[in-house]
Amino acid sequence: MLQMSLAYKIPMKHESKDQAINFCVKCFKGHFVIQYHNKKGWGLKCDTCHFAARLCEGAARVKRVDDEEKKCLECGSFSANVVYKENSPFPGGQESHSGCLLCDPWLRATIRYYQKTIQLLTPAEEAEKLRQKEEKKRLKEANKMNKPQNQ
Repeated sequence: MLQMSLAYKIPMKHESKDQAINFCVKCFKGHFVIQYHNKKGWGLKCDTCHFAARLCEGAARVKRVDDEEKKCLECGSFSANVVYKENSPFPGGQESHSGCLLCDPWLRATIRYYQKTIQLLTPAEEAEKLRQKEEKKRLKEANKMNKPQNQ
């Protein structure tokens, strides 16, 4: 129940109001919003810290269910309706399914996190990495100079 009370204390941005699912579990300052990208497909993105996760790969439609009574009892998230035209991951050949994206086992299984990891290096490791990069650059330039140019 901590999550439900916390969700109401985080101010919601006006542009996120209609598509927000729940607050961001990474920064606790923004809200997860359902978004569609032509090349990447459906995803959840935080409107503040820009944490992103892809979900429901191949789905034709992912839409928030606006009914307050159908909110998740566990985490307080709005439910989502997911529709597939083909290759549905849902049991029994179902083409659509409604539930919480964060708690429902069938919908949660479609979430893929894609986040770059940040390498923390010591100053010596950073210097060595920079030296290796410079060496590769010099070798590449030397190879260009040694190649005979076609005229």
